[in-house]
Amino acid sequence: MIMQTKKSNFVLTVLICLIFVFMMPGCQNTSEPVMEQPKTSEDTANVDVEEELSVTTEKIGLIGFLSGGALLWGMDQQQAIGMWVNEVNIAGGLEIDGKRVLLETVAYDDFSNTAGGLDAMQKIILQDEVRYVFGPILSSGTIAVKDIVNENKVLQFSTCTSDIVHKPEYPYQFVYYQAGYEKAYVVSKYLDEKHPNVKKMVFVTLSDETKAELDLVTSMVPNENRELVDTVLYDRGTTDFYPVLQKALASEPDLILLGSLPTSDCASLAKQARELGYQGLMGATVGGLDMDAFYQISGDAGIGFFNTSLPSGEYAPAEYEEFVAKFRKQNGRYDTFAGTIYVMTQVLEQAILEANSLDTDAVRAVLDSGKEFNTIIGPVKFGGESYYGRNSHLIFNVGVGVLQAVDGVGVEVCDGAYSVEY
Repeated sequence: MIMQTKKSNFVLTVLICLIFVFMMPGCQNTSEPVMEQPKTSEDTANVDVEEELSVTTEKIGLIGFLSGGALLWGMDQQQAIGMWVNEVNIAGGLEIDGKRVLLETVAYDDFSNTAGGLDAMQKIILQDEVRYVFGPILSSGTIAVKDIVNENKVLQFSTCTSDIVHKPEYPYQFVYYQAGYEKAYVVSKYLDEKHPNVKKMVFVTLSDETKAELDLVTSMVPNENRELVDTVLYDRGTTDFYPVLQKALASEPDLILLGSLPTSDCASLAKQARELGYQGLMGATVGGLDMDAFYQISGDAGIGFFNTSLPSGEYAPAEYEEFVAKFRKQNGRYDTFAGTIYVMTQVLEQAILEANSLDTDAVRAVLDSGKEFNTIIGPVKFGGESYYGRNSHLIFNVGVGVLQAVDGVGVEVCDGAYSVEY
């Protein structure tokens, strides 16, 4: 009995030892590698940024309206560029020449005047050492900064309507919005196609409108069937438009065409024109009107008002409509000026990556090469060399939007899209 117990204890001891040995990790004998957990995209991004690439920051300058009657355009610029900067940084930055580049913005108010734009540009270049600047939005401001921009080889992207900054001697200035030629060309085509019965037109714009746009609109929009019967100018800051309109209506026009005016001015002119009994067509060459804000001022008097715009609906890719929905969700509003600015940020990003450099000469060479860039509105490129002397103007199909009211909200509906020919 005792021997049996000892034998049983011995067997039990051996079994326990064998179990213990096989449970020890260091004693496993296997040719299969130990499986690691897969890295998440966040882990990979952290490895790339922290272990492989050094991180730097590049400033993007913004000069525009941060106050005053044209505040909506300044908001467009801040919100569109802010969206782009956030998207770039969330994605880990731009990989350029072995470095990871994050973006930050530096913004200045130009107070809607030429001197303010020049002062802001001097600070943004000399004090903040910015190499890429959006603005000033005001054309006269862009003209005023042309020397300091080009002397310091700063790439500037503006909405200037004057031909001056397109000249070959100002190679660092690029225009991403319709200038005088493009606006006049599209409006003329639109009127020929959609409103052939317009025979007499009056052009109403600001007294500080650039001479280039004034000359182009007044020479290109009229034709053998459409006569310009008067041009009426008014001072910036005007709120009572009845005297302006009474002069315009004296010629009994079929069309009152407005120039590069803020949304508030266009809406007030539309409303007051109807109050004076005008029943003809109204529109503007300005582009980028906030049609919801427009409708809040004009009410139903603004229905049917047209302006140059980005193509939308059936005239635009699905990606554009997705962008509009995203922008509205983030900012509670949208107009096509914001969309055009965002398109320019997409172009700039692709040009920087193509150059694999932040050197402005290298990036400028890509922009000026005629290369196409993929954007939310489809392929675009800088062109216009045959007209301007260099590829300084962003070329894309220009839409014409018409105001409609849907459930008490002003909505821009695209009524046609036109490719600009030089």
